[in-house]
Amino acid sequence: MGDFISISEENFQEQILNSPLPMILEFSGQNCKPCRTLEPLLSLLGKEWTEKACMAQVEVEKSPNLAIRFGVMSVPTTILFKAGEACARVNGLHSVERIRKIFLPYI
Repeated sequence: MGDFISISEENFQEQILNSPLPMILEFSGQNCKPCRTLEPLLSLLGKEWTEKACMAQVEVEKSPNLAIRFGVMSVPTTILFKAGEACARVNGLHSVERIRKIFLPYI
């Protein structure tokens, strides 16, 4: 999880919805191999977008109500939040180029 802010149901409002920067939140699972493959790609974007966006992660097993709230049916699911709103979503494992293309308009 390295560069990612750890999100739970308790800190979601403060860390994600009240963030002054866009937040890219990966919904993942402890035993999810695609999630582990996706994380270095998201870290690359985090370094590219330093001071423009933050990366965060929530484990669905530990915070199932957040997964339900945002309609997460499978992991990994990555959602970009800006000004407290879910603006863009990527379901599954995709290339860094595809993720960049989807999220860049909101950064």
